[in-house]
Amino acid sequence: RQTVSGRGPIFVPAEAEGGVRIIPVIDVTGGRVVHAVGGQRHLYQPVRSGLTDSDDPVAVAAKLLEVTGATELYAAD
Repeated sequence: RQTVSGRGPIFVPAEAEGGVRIIPVIDVTGGRVVHAVGGQRHLYQPVRSGLTDSDDPVAVAAKLLEVTGATELYAAD
C-alpha cells in the first residue's frame, strides 16, 4: 500500500474496483474540523492529521478529496 507521509494508506475509490462507494466524512464544530469522540461534544478537539496542518474545513476537505480520489464528502456539523 502507498502511504501519505508514512502515516496511512491512500484509498482507491471503490468505483474504480467495482465495489461499494465510500464517502469521506469530516466533523465540523465552530467553523473548525474536529476529532469527534462518540458524540461527546465537550471532548471534541481540533483535528490533527498527517494530511494537513490545518483544521480549516475547506483545506481539510480539499486534501481529503485529493488523497482519497473521492468526488464528494460529507461534512457533519
